[in-house]
Amino acid sequence: MARSNYSFVIDDSFRPFEMQELLTPMLMYKDVYEKQEEAWDELNKNTDTFKYLEDYAKDHPDSKAAQIYTNYANDMYRDFSDFSKNGLSMGNRRSLLDLKRRYAGEIGQVVKADETLQALVKDRRSKGSSWLWGKENLSLDDVLEDPNINPYGIDSNELYARGAAAGKAASSRLYNVGDEGSTLNGYYRRWVEKYGYSKESIDAFRTNISALPELQQAAYAIMK
Repeated sequence: MARSNYSFVIDDSFRPFEMQELLTPMLMYKDVYEKQEEAWDELNKNTDTFKYLEDYAKDHPDSKAAQIYTNYANDMYRDFSDFSKNGLSMGNRRSLLDLKRRYAGEIGQVVKADETLQALVKDRRSKGSSWLWGKENLSLDDVLEDPNINPYGIDSNELYARGAAAGKAASSRLYNVGDEGSTLNGYYRRWVEKYGYSKESIDAFRTNISALPELQQAAYAIMK
């Protein structure tokens, strides 16, 4: 039986892949993946600040803040889930860039509204419990509706002081009327003529005096 000898010669042009060359694509992928992962984590963390709006939306379906959060968060969680399950892809890379662009216009405006709201709440607390407010409990939706919202309020102690001064002034005029006086357009004089001058009569007069135009005008001026 014939036997053949084969001789294989490898010339200088052949060079096997070195380990570094084999690892380079994997290392590059790992580097990009980790950076993407960090970006997703940062986006998740910032958005989750308003996760409570998810429950708030159940009782307040018309809430603008809740709608902004839910729409954005749903898209973010969906695309992040794809990244977590399937790894890095062109699709979820584009999604991440898109969500980053959307953040400022959507979650970003909720962040600004929240900062304004917290500043208003802090200011109210510093004024104390004697203050009365046009709207007692401000919300994110109030600030989103009007970023320059005017949190109208007034100190009830000041209202009391002004009211007491107006009452005292009116009372002083009442008790110094005299027979010829025409205080309150003669209302007091006619009252005394009709009901007499007694403790009971004066008490009844005080009870009814709040309806007098002069005092109503004084109260309106104070409130204004």
